[in-house]
Amino acid sequence: MNTDESQHTGPDHTQPPPLPADHTPDSMDTTVTPPPAAEDVAPEPVEFIPVVPQDDSVIDEVLKHNATFAQTFDKGHLTAPPQRNLIVISCMDARINVQDALGLNYGDAHLLRNAGGVVTEDVLRSVIVSTNLMDTTEIMVIAHTGCGMMAATDDQLNDKMLWQYGPTGDCPVAFHTFTDLTAHVQKQVRTLKKHPWVPEKTVLRGFAYDIQTGKLSEISCRK
Repeated sequence: MNTDESQHTGPDHTQPPPLPADHTPDSMDTTVTPPPAAEDVAPEPVEFIPVVPQDDSVIDEVLKHNATFAQTFDKGHLTAPPQRNLIVISCMDARINVQDALGLNYGDAHLLRNAGGVVTEDVLRSVIVSTNLMDTTEIMVIAHTGCGMMAATDDQLNDKMLWQYGPTGDCPVAFHTFTDLTAHVQKQVRTLKKHPWVPEKTVLRGFAYDIQTGKLSEISCRK
């Protein structure tokens, strides 16, 4: 996939990589934790002693809820194609409840979420399946104010990871950071428009979600 990110040139391991001094949204932790000094590393235990958790993990808690949920579940009749022929591409930010914000119910839409609401290769894969095999005809692309992907550049995030974990064959990673919310949404819509396997008849519209008010504002994506 073609991206606008610059090539990564590698970190300076003599000191932590620089990160932005301002504009750090609540949703992103850009704190750099240096690797521990050799003398601070605890020796490996001689024998394994299993740790028994004192409290349930979050996963244990949601599994308990699911057991109750399944007892009265009555949506098994729904079909895989969304009832309202809609795809929503949005950020994974936990502060955004897409169904509530858009008035969507079970089975109404396909929801595709990732960091920044980016039309990545995998999002395109799902869009192609949905529009060609499951009768979806409309797509909403939603970005939001205070997005964590606006807090740093791709180079800064890659440097942070390299500082913490050391060099690997998997870096640099395309994090798809951005600074202009409007331009970001327009770019995602253009990516969808130009793909030959996304039907031309598909309705494509972009929006900005205000994290403080919950209001959607449409962004012009005609170009």
